[in-house]
Amino acid sequence: MAENEEGKKIIGKVVFLIASMPKTIFFNIKTFGFTGMKLPVFVSYRTRIRCTYKGAIRIEAPIKRFMMKYGYGGTAGVISNASSEICLESGSELVLRGSAFFAEGCSIRNSGTIVLGKHCSFNKNSFLSCFKSISIGNGFVAGWNVNIRDSDGHALIKNGTKMPLDKPVVIGDRVWCASYVDILKGVRIGNNSVVAYRSL
Repeated sequence: MAENEEGKKIIGKVVFLIASMPKTIFFNIKTFGFTGMKLPVFVSYRTRIRCTYKGAIRIEAPIKRFMMKYGYGGTAGVISNASSEICLESGSELVLRGSAFFAEGCSIRNSGTIVLGKHCSFNKNSFLSCFKSISIGNGFVAGWNVNIRDSDGHALIKNGTKMPLDKPVVIGDRVWCASYVDILKGVRIGNNSVVAYRSL
């Protein structure tokens, strides 16, 4: 019985991989050009690609197949599976310095510069919204439903003065953000930090 269940899991993974290959090939060729043939980014077939362009991702590490996985896996049975989304607007840049993992339901909206260190991992339904600058160090781990934003998304007026719309977000090395954490503009998190569940 256990062998039968294991066999079904393996078949499921193979079917998922085959179903995801057209979208993966499309994304890599559009984003990297000829270099995309190395397939550095795996994109789940359930991921909505809103926008990307050649040069949207810069890799500052040895290029490996599927070094970035997007819209795949995550904590099973706790958080519902949602479709993922990625939008790398013209002129934006996502810098990869090593492997990165984005589970099902994750979204990236980038019109600035996002830098990801080595071995960054985002659990289900995490959201990165970058207007100008988000920098994340090595060994970053995010629980599910983590939001990181460097902008208010709209103007705020205080005592008649327009406040700055965005401020850089800087996260150090070896940081763990528990689930339901919101990291807003101007936040700096030092190395070796744990950000508690539901923190703002």
